Amino acid sequence: MTPFGPYPYNADNFSKHWGITVFSTRDAYGLKAIVELARQEEGVPLQSREIAARQDIPQAYLDQLLVSLRRAGLVKSVRGAGGGYLLGQPADTLTVADVLRPLSSDLFSDRWEADPGSRSTATGIFHQALGAAIGVLSEKKVSELVEAEDAHRASQAYMMHI
Repeated sequence: MTPFGPYPYNADNFSKHWGITVFSTRDAYGLKAIVELARQEEGVPLQSREIAARQDIPQAYLDQLLVSLRRAGLVKSVRGAGGGYLLGQPADTLTVADVLRPLSSDLFSDRWEADPGSRSTATGIFHQALGAAIGVLSEKKVSELVEAEDAHRASQAYMMHI
């Protein structure tokens, strides 16, 4: 049992259960790509096909995401035989919100703006929750996601050996 009922927490189940899509596949794949680049040795470019394979992202879709992330200055492209992509900023300064904004995340959409004439309690609570979510995403660093994913992978590897 999770805080959201019997559904495991992930973007797909959350939107199916609650009828709200806040994190899209585009958001999830973009964040996974950034985490993979953050894991890469500094100064060593990673090709998009490697990112796609490691994170199970369709290559053509990833290439579109990398263009958006490059335009936002979050990744740099390196041309040539040893080319690929690098993080555009240090992972310990880059937040999850920084990554999601250029990917057109629904969370940062203008459609959530409150109607100035609305005084509904439900609307007020929704906007408080939205503000809290944006606050968490603005505080969480990409480097923290890398550490958490590495710890998860290590625990999975340990379980395989038991």
